Amino acid sequence: MGRPRTACHTCAAIKTVCSREVPCARCRRLSLPCSLAAITAWALPEAAAEVLTRPNARTRAGRSSQGCTNCRRRRKKCDERLPACGDCRRLGLKCHSRTPLAIVPPPNVAADLLDIEAAVPSPTYSAPFDWLAVIVEERRAESAKVANLAHSSALDVLPEARASDDEPPAELGNLPSNALSNLAGIEPARLATWTLGERHLLNHFLQSVARALVVVDDEANPFLRLVVPMVLENELVKHALAALAACHLAQVYPDFERNLLAHRHRTLEGLKVEMEAAKPSVAGLTATLLFSRKWLLYLHGAHALLCNLASSDDPAVAFLVELYKYLTCVASISPISFNLHPRAATISASRAAQSVQPIHPLFGVALPLYQCLQRINQLAFPRHSLTATAFRDEARAIDLALQSWDPPAEAHSVDSIELRAAAFAVQWSAILRLRQVAPIVHPTTEPSDHLQGVADHILSAVSLIRPGSKAEAHLLFPLFMAGAASTSKASRLTVEYRINVIKTTVGFGHIATAQRLLNDLWRSTNNGASVPWEHLAELQPGLLLF
Repeated sequence: MGRPRTACHTCAAIKTVCSREVPCARCRRLSLPCSLAAITAWALPEAAAEVLTRPNARTRAGRSSQGCTNCRRRRKKCDERLPACGDCRRLGLKCHSRTPLAIVPPPNVAADLLDIEAAVPSPTYSAPFDWLAVIVEERRAESAKVANLAHSSALDVLPEARASDDEPPAELGNLPSNALSNLAGIEPARLATWTLGERHLLNHFLQSVARALVVVDDEANPFLRLVVPMVLENELVKHALAALAACHLAQVYPDFERNLLAHRHRTLEGLKVEMEAAKPSVAGLTATLLFSRKWLLYLHGAHALLCNLASSDDPAVAFLVELYKYLTCVASISPISFNLHPRAATISASRAAQSVQPIHPLFGVALPLYQCLQRINQLAFPRHSLTATAFRDEARAIDLALQSWDPPAEAHSVDSIELRAAAFAVQWSAILRLRQVAPIVHPTTEPSDHLQGVADHILSAVSLIRPGSKAEAHLLFPLFMAGAASTSKASRLTVEYRINVIKTTVGFGHIATAQRLLNDLWRSTNNGASVPWEHLAELQPGLLLF
């Protein structure tokens, strides 16, 4: 029968003397259930006769059924973290947690538990590790390169037919109507013979490319008013415009490079026929200048076409001359030397006398600054053609013109604040470029500190321009010059960030080329090598820094 128990389970577990009361003194003092109560249950009230758990009994570890479906399928233990468990986060899987089961307490204690839960406030936050998991997921999503959409699902709805194929079936649907088509004078009925891909490229040119090339509103945009209507009359302009739009779109969707090659091939074939006929037309000059905005070497062809083009009072011809003048100015910074055609200068001067617009569609309010920049670049390349005295006099004359420049009085409206800021950035960039080409103008004993000060002036002007502004079309060269002169980490980070923004908004491939050139320059500077950026630019012929 065994020796009778002389202590309750609690006292026996710690090997101490039990008072053998019901309950014992220790269990009563510690508010613990005493096992002696079960022995005398017949003498206690009915509510106290319940079976009590032994204090020293081993707690059974139950298996959790709240793991995610991926861990259950892989037969792995799930840490049940939210919003994603550790294994799903490590393997890059989408975590699907199981719905927790409702735990119903026993009927005799349910009311007491509900009263206790009502008295305790419910937590309003998760565990710190849950919040850290959310932050990690957000950082991963933001750090993904969304620009490379080579496998985007949006491409699945486009037909496999390319620009050279026939019209796709009608069940593929048509493109949505574009409000800018009315502004450009394009009727949908006149696009009946266009393929779906060609219409998409036209819409992209209207919505993005044409706006990235000018600094004025849509109502004054000459690309919309003068160039786009030509696509309905001439196949040459049509394919050149589509090639430029495909080139712009291929920076995000590489699939459009095939459209680019097809339309560029057709444009070059048409230009070849026109050049052999020795009868240059406005359409040929338009197509060549559209190509020159991306591929700089075509500017030589535009020079030849402009020489033989018949005189005309057509507004489109006047704009093409302005476009040629603008491209000549911005291309002068490249290793290839371009000179302004005398006829273009004559037509531009006569056109400027008739124009009353305070803001130029291409130059903005900085036309004199671009002219000074072209003179600076002419000093940089053919130095051997000038004597030392003539070189010094020309450099000082350019410096005086830059220092005395002031925005026109008509450009002080609220809408042109950002254009004025862009002009000031171009002004300081031209000053910095002049002091690199002709250091005799402003000799200094501490060139690095002096250049960093000019870079700070450029970045100060750029800070007034919002990301996505129309003035961003003029910021690549100022940012490049500021980056080339920057010696501090903060300035370089600012330059790199704004160039990345321009790469998204303006979107042409030469921006990435300029950024790579700047990174090479910074890398060589960090390694202690003093290499002028002009030497690195010579390795990339046709580089366009605008």
